[in-house]
Amino acid sequence: MRIRLKSFFHFDVAKVFGHDHVELSTDRATIRALLQEIARKSQGAIAAIDSQGGVLDAEYFVLVNGRDLESLPGGLEAELSEGDEVGIGMNYFWGGG
Repeated sequence: MRIRLKSFFHFDVAKVFGHDHVELSTDRATIRALLQEIARKSQGAIAAIDSQGGVLDAEYFVLVNGRDLESLPGGLEAELSEGDEVGIGMNYFWGGG
């Protein structure tokens, strides 16, 4: 299954795989499986899943075909389809005092 990747931060997700897509070896891939593969291939440089709670890390956002992950039924367990576009970005939090 081929999934297109898009980055919304300084680290280009596509460079992890050498092109703008990733081939997943399963026909029933989930967003969680994709994010785990990205973390593995980037050697932890892009770790969008919180290792403690197993949820999307608050520092990241994920868009699937332009829709926010939070709006998808199933969240991280939502299944991807051939040709889906997954964008990953970082939320920036501005502090003040």
